[in-house]
Amino acid sequence: MGMYRKEKYNVLVVGVGGQGILTLSRLLAEAALNNGYNVVVSEIHGLAQRGGSVAVHVRIALNNAPLAPLIPRGGANIMVALEGHEALRYLEYLSPQGVIILNKRIIPPSVPNVRIYSIDDVIGIINKLGIKHYDISAEEVALKLGKPYVTNVVILGFLAKIGILPIAKENFIKAIRKVFSERVATDNITAFEEGYKYSMGAHKASLTVMKAQ
Repeated sequence: MGMYRKEKYNVLVVGVGGQGILTLSRLLAEAALNNGYNVVVSEIHGLAQRGGSVAVHVRIALNNAPLAPLIPRGGANIMVALEGHEALRYLEYLSPQGVIILNKRIIPPSVPNVRIYSIDDVIGIINKLGIKHYDISAEEVALKLGKPYVTNVVILGFLAKIGILPIAKENFIKAIRKVFSERVATDNITAFEEGYKYSMGAHKASLTVMKAQ
């Protein structure tokens, strides 16, 4: 799937600590660099704590235009949400024309007396707001591979396949080989390929011209 080519792409990657959000963001940034683009990556939440909220801003310019470190509210063309509650938490960052790639996973918040949503609740809220989204059960794919720790790279492969970023597949593969050791890279390339060919359960977002933020 292709789409109108913009000069800048703002990708917000969100989830909780321990899901590999920083690694996914680094792989995305490296792939964009391999494609010859200018990239800025900024983490704003989560630090190193497992289970805490994590958000990473990945800003990509197809030319040499300068980029501020953070995506403004309402400025994200794409949100990659590895967990449902975190998708809802950061909705204010999504552009009116933005798209969500939603991993169908719920991790109950560690804070007491907080409402816990089901993944169907989350999808229902997103639908009610009229937001375009693609859904993936990435844990199921990773578990079938016998490697639950590659869930984040399954999602990256899915993102690469749906064509909403102008980054060639081979540049994602090069990024994986750069970031991981040879042995670990092999497992992650397999995970990437499985995510790349995933289609069942995906909500097909319509082609939409997104305004550059």
